[in-house]
Amino acid sequence: MIKKIIVKNQQCWWCGETSNLSGEHKFKATDIRRLYGKGKFNKENMPYLIKDGCNIPLQSANSNFLKFNKCICKKCNNDRSSDFDLSYDIFIEYVIKNKLKISSDSYLDLAIIFGEKWSLHLDNLLRYFTKQLGCQTATGNYEVSSSIKKFLNQEYKCSNDLKFLFELRTQNLSIEKIYKAPILYLSNFSWTNPNKIKQYVQSLSGWYTISNVSINYLYQKDVSLNSMLTNKLEGSKLILSKIEINNIDFEIDFRDARIAIPYFESLGKNETNKTLFEFLKKMQKRKQTN
Repeated sequence: MIKKIIVKNQQCWWCGETSNLSGEHKFKATDIRRLYGKGKFNKENMPYLIKDGCNIPLQSANSNFLKFNKCICKKCNNDRSSDFDLSYDIFIEYVIKNKLKISSDSYLDLAIIFGEKWSLHLDNLLRYFTKQLGCQTATGNYEVSSSIKKFLNQEYKCSNDLKFLFELRTQNLSIEKIYKAPILYLSNFSWTNPNKIKQYVQSLSGWYTISNVSINYLYQKDVSLNSMLTNKLEGSKLILSKIEINNIDFEIDFRDARIAIPYFESLGKNETNKTLFEFLKKMQKRKQTN
């Protein structure tokens, strides 16, 4: 079980440091700058954050609206995780440039993306998303397990408490025509508590999407025995799952985790946000009637 904690004094969820705390970006700052430019945004290129159906104008990629709570120290967020960030940057740059090929192939050739050290980069890519999950978990005032921390410390090859599923969402290419730019999504946590024990949940799950590739994650004690990766690996080819947005069923891969359809936070231009939000609501209604 995952414990809900009462935070009295802010500290780094990773190492326990109480000073020099920072807020990790929910959407990586380099992604935002790549899509919307550097420095302060002007009226012509100003992105808006969609949160709970509301449009929030953003002045720059460093906006506090784009960050988790200050729950990780600067050393952990920068120095200790720089290799994770590098693997993520390489991965995301490939996804954005090759989204049509990815939709056609339905797999990611990690050797093409990362080169001969693709296995090491895959581990670090999973660590990047683990760090993000840790910040989201701490922001929600849930404990981060020692297994997760030891995975980040590279003491463990994998964490028994995490599962990842890389998913192809071809329908997002249609949504991008509305956005007129690659899209970014971050889901809220979905949680399960079948035993209804106060101050505990059985699992936390969510996903992060850029363009037509989603990384789904599940945090549940002892959910993973041998591998954190749910996808099949055929050599260096990571076979993408194809789960449609209006027919999601994670029970096979993610035990009893329940995933909510509505997106939690996303970025886009103001004039397209209302259209996109209405589009997503229609898809949600479609799912409910199926």
